[in-house]
Amino acid sequence: MTGRPFIDAALLGAHGHSAAPICFRKGPAMSSDIRFALLPSLNAGAQIRAFRDLNALARAIHRERGAAPLDLNEVEDMEIAGRTEATRGIEIWTMNHGNDRDRFIGYAFLDNAGLDVLRAALRRNRPAAQANQAEAA
Repeated sequence: MTGRPFIDAALLGAHGHSAAPICFRKGPAMSSDIRFALLPSLNAGAQIRAFRDLNALARAIHRERGAAPLDLNEVEDMEIAGRTEATRGIEIWTMNHGNDRDRFIGYAFLDNAGLDVLRAALRRNRPAAQANQAEAA
């Protein structure tokens, strides 16, 4: 193949090959009773980690991040298979010392709650070492 998809498609079509069917990509499948989850990606085969409450999700995010600062961004259009409407979530990244995105943790699904709800939960469930540093500053 040439690396130029429009030429590849023309060549395949000229030799009698049919075009690939149009299919709409949906994200990972998730049970309707899950209220809080961490999705490592929005691919259909992604392994979802479900949590019983928001505090458990916040503790899992703290474990993943270690001592690194977080970059949290609200996402309005997550596509979850089996749901007709787009879903709100939070994109979570760790930051390096230069304030650049370092490592992608995942998307937090909060039962359509927003960024302020996750920030409050992260503050409530901050590990003791980080809480002591924040009080000293």
